[in-house]
Amino acid sequence: MLVTAGDPARRTGGNLYNRHMLAALRRGGVRTTTVVLHDRRDATRLGELRAPLVLIDTIAASLAAPHLGRLRTRGSEVVTLA
Repeated sequence: MLVTAGDPARRTGGNLYNRHMLAALRRGGVRTTTVVLHDRRDATRLGELRAPLVLIDTIAASLAAPHLGRLRTRGSEVVTLA
């Protein structure tokens, strides 16, 4: 699972990187989902999600940070992309 923020359709270097990374994972047979955070309310739902690996895009790190402990408690490995 990739957690990002803002508009993923916007052409930025970070969004292009994310698209290439997700495409490579999918080509390798890894199922991926993307969660887009728009505000703190969106971020509160993170602790309820389940995924073996959660990639946190730097742009979403400040919104996601308070909820990462719950993700880890549920068994997710959490990695921040910088």
